[in-house]
Amino acid sequence: MDYNDLELLTNGFFHALLNLKHLGSIDRISQGLEILCKSMYETKNPLLPNLAERLLDQILTSLESGNFRNVLRRSAGIPPAIICLLKSEPVGNKARLFPKALSKLFELTEKGKTDDIKIHSLNILK
Repeated sequence: MDYNDLELLTNGFFHALLNLKHLGSIDRISQGLEILCKSMYETKNPLLPNLAERLLDQILTSLESGNFRNVLRRSAGIPPAIICLLKSEPVGNKARLFPKALSKLFELTEKGKTDDIKIHSLNILK
């Protein structure tokens, strides 16, 4: 597969994960996205490992601006998406995504513009 196909596939998993509310579907899609992102970290192509970080940045930016249409639950939407992206980082490498996500989420629990942003941030941290 070329880069564009992989990016489209990854984005398809990502958007499905953010918009589904059925727990069984969320689990399977989350596992698929995690496997995809893990395999992209292992490729020789320097563009592919950045997909997981770009997706995480996209979620955090959307969360910070309050631009989300997801339910406020720990078990659906944003939390599983962030968790699978964090779990996709290779073991043994210095973790970059985890500290970045924690820092931003702690900041949003205190300084989020709305209660919804604070609740989403707390749900993700849980």
